[in-house]
Amino acid sequence: MASTAFDAAAAEYRAGRYEQAVALARQSLIAEPDDDRFWIVIAMAAHKLGRFEEAATAFRQLTELKAASAEHWSNLGYMLRLAGQQQEAEAAFVEALRIAPAAYGTLLNYGLLLMDMSRFGAARHRFLDAVEADPSQPEARIYAASACFECGDIVRAEQLLPPPGEWNALDAEAR
Repeated sequence: MASTAFDAAAAEYRAGRYEQAVALARQSLIAEPDDDRFWIVIAMAAHKLGRFEEAATAFRQLTELKAASAEHWSNLGYMLRLAGQQQEAEAAFVEALRIAPAAYGTLLNYGLLLMDMSRFGAARHRFLDAVEADPSQPEARIYAASACFECGDIVRAEQLLPPPGEWNALDAEAR
């Protein structure tokens, strides 16, 4: 039953019918409360609907079901950031990094949260960690350069970015 119910909820999600996907997943959770697939559908659909607190609630449930999942903790942090719950978001990112210290996406999103909080020095460290975790990602270099600039580290900011004449290549790489 759960497989068929999940397939139906996932099909609604893929079709862009997010309200229906949430409704089917919630209905299925009555019979299968620990089936993480339904919580994932709810989290993803709620995010698409802009209901970040609902998505965060689903990710909280996922972290209870799979506490060792850095991905779930990171996604919880991201949703909490979108919901404006900065302290809770930070705690989720810290837990995600405890589990997977070099997770590029977590480092980048934690850095963005720290920038939101005007904690530029801490953001600088997370962005530089993200650059180290995946040097090929221009997004991390751009954010790291911005944070370095905010901290007065102009030399490091310039090292992270190519000379202005090469910015088109960086822009193309970011796309």
